[in-house]
This record gives sequence, C-alpha cells and structure tokens, in this order.
Amino acid sequence: MPALVVTELKRIDQFILGEIPYNLYNKYSLILEKSRGSEEIKIRGYLSRIYREDGEVIMELKRFEELPVRVWFFSYYVDLTYIHIIEGIQPGYYISILFVNFIHKLNDKIIETPIAPNEFLVLEGSGVPDTVKKLVRTEVEILESVAKDFEVVGFLYKAELKNVALDLLEALRRFYTPDYEGSIIFARKVVEGLRNLVEKGVIPIPGEKRAELFRDYLSKAFQLISNFGMHSGTQGFKPEAELSKDIAVSACRYLAAYMDKGENL
Repeated sequence: MPALVVTELKRIDQFILGEIPYNLYNKYSLILEKSRGSEEIKIRGYLSRIYREDGEVIMELKRFEELPVRVWFFSYYVDLTYIHIIEGIQPGYYISILFVNFIHKLNDKIIETPIAPNEFLVLEGSGVPDTVKKLVRTEVEILESVAKDFEVVGFLYKAELKNVALDLLEALRRFYTPDYEGSIIFARKVVEGLRNLVEKGVIPIPGEKRAELFRDYLSKAFQLISNFGMHSGTQGFKPEAELSKDIAVSACRYLAAYMDKGENL
C-alpha cells in the first residue's frame, strides 16, 4: 500500500515544497534520481490535512493531485506550489499526503509504479512537531483503507491495463471526494472493461470453467451497478457507491494478479 508522508511546507526559490523523507528516497532512488535529468517525475498523491505547528487541523483537502518532484541540492521534494496558490496554505504549516504511485517513463511509455505495495508506511519529514505526529496517527486507520484501494491502480498500470486503471482512479477519486453518483458511473465502466477483457481472453484466468463463471459474475455485477444510477433512472447513495467500488477494486485486484502483459484498450 502507499506511504503516508507528513512534511512541512517550505519556500525554496520560487516554489512551495514538501520534503520527501530520506527513507522513502532510499527505497526508490532509482526512480527519483531520474528527475535530476530532463525527465519529469510525478507522485500521485492523496492530500489529506493541513496542520499548524500546535497540531490544530486548519483544512481538510481530501483530494488527489499529480505532484511534480523537484530537486534542491541533495534533497527531493514534492511541488505544492499549486496548493499554496489555490488554497492560500502558507509555508510553515504541515501536510499529510498519501504517496500512491510514481508517474514516470519506461521505454518511452508513461507508467505508474506502486509505492510500497502490500505494506503501509508512515514516514515523517525532518522537524515535524510531536503535536502534529500525534494527530496524524489518528488518520492512519482511515487512510490505510484508502491506500489499499488506490494501490490497485498501480497494479493495473503494471499489467498494462491503462484504460481500466484510469476508470478505477476516477471511480475512487469521486468516491472519496465524495461524489457517489459519479463514482458509480466509473465503477460501472471498470466492470464493463474487465468483462470485455475476459470475453476476449486477454486476461489468462486459470481454468475454462472459472473463466466462464467469472465472466458471468462480471456481467451480473455490471447489471447490478447499472441499476444504481442514471442508467436505470434511479439514484445511488453511499451504500450503493461503496458496494460498486468494492466490486470494481476486488475484481481488478484479482485479475491484475494474473496479468503479466495486457493490452491498452
């Protein structure tokens, strides 16, 4: 699962930056060091909360952004200048961010590499006060659940199921905003996309009978999710959106495990 990073907002040159903790750099130096060249590296991050030094929460952001990586001497940072300009968040405050995926190039293709797959890291930047650390720890259980969902996006990119990954990302982004109706629409697209892949035989599910049963499951799931929203003239609320999300995420996680190489649709 992703890494929960707590870092101070700092003014460096013309940017407002948040330092990437050294122990995360140490794990992913091969990717991060590409930003010292001409390639732009980004981190897909879930911006959670802004804290004052005394630990008071001054803003709940609860949204996803693609954060460019910047280098300053020997340290690496995520660029939060846009958040500073739009939200008025000032240097000296602290931010908690879920680092989900690295966005970078491999063989001239844009890929997303999952950060800390199958584990959940809590990393604190230098100088973060104990008052802030204590409050951030109250977020861990909730954000770990968010992280578990979002790591699947990286698995889909790794399996080269880019369009399914983009639809799942949008379904999750809308669910956690929250925009439940919108989330249902994109969860439906995810299930439809997976069903089509299974029907084409692109995803190598072991066993003919299992593949047939799973295809039937996806078809029934698609019909059910279609009944939750505008496609059937009904309305979907949080319970329907949560079920739709869980179906989409679990199906993607299962199928991505069998994909060494897929196709872009």
